[in-house]
Amino acid sequence: MKQAESQGPVAVVTGGSRGIGRAIVRHLSNVGYSGGFCYQSDTASADSTLQEIGGDSWISRQVDVRNADKVKAFVDEVAHRYGRLDLAVHSAGIVGDALLPAMSPELWESVVQTNLTGAFNLCRASSTQMMRSKSGSIVLVGSIVGRDGNIGQANYSASKAGLIGLCKSAAVELARWQIRVNVVAPGFIVTDMTEELVEHKKASFLDRVPLRRFGQPEDIAKAVLFLGSSASSYITRQTIYVDGGMLV
Repeated sequence: MKQAESQGPVAVVTGGSRGIGRAIVRHLSNVGYSGGFCYQSDTASADSTLQEIGGDSWISRQVDVRNADKVKAFVDEVAHRYGRLDLAVHSAGIVGDALLPAMSPELWESVVQTNLTGAFNLCRASSTQMMRSKSGSIVLVGSIVGRDGNIGQANYSASKAGLIGLCKSAAVELARWQIRVNVVAPGFIVTDMTEELVEHKKASFLDRVPLRRFGQPEDIAKAVLFLGSSASSYITRQTIYVDGGMLV
């Protein structure tokens, strides 16, 4: 059912129930966005996120981002429900670490399909909606390993590097409709996933960060918020590293 058009901006976020995605949804809601977020399987976290932000102007849906038809249905539902689409954020992502000789084709495919093909599916569906209003912003959440790589993460690194290439091509194609496309590439961010690292590995990472602290999901959410706002209206086709100075 179509509601009255939202008075504020409208967003869709993939992977919005946990970690960085949840922080993005929370920050967008706080500044007046309506919209929808999707999640892979953690219904409890999705319900918790929806409860935290109030839930009156947001919806959540269980969506496999690898499935183009399901992503399109989700994006179309949000755009129809709230009258338009201003911002699309691909935050869904998984890891599946193994050294290259031991990495199975299935492990490679699962990571690339979620992280990169999922981004393509979102770009395709959201750009179709944004072309109607001749405006919009698409933000892909990448990683510093998309530039520098990392041992045991050939699949993850390739998927995140692919986001940069996707961004560069999509930004040029969509510019005529005033649709901007950018990547936010986090460094070491404290999430449930990184908390599983043993302490000596955390210390090793911290030694490489000039600011001498790990990032928080909110640091990424603020960058996404900036790229979705009019303050970044002349920024497109860029990768913004949010890493405490880790990359040189």
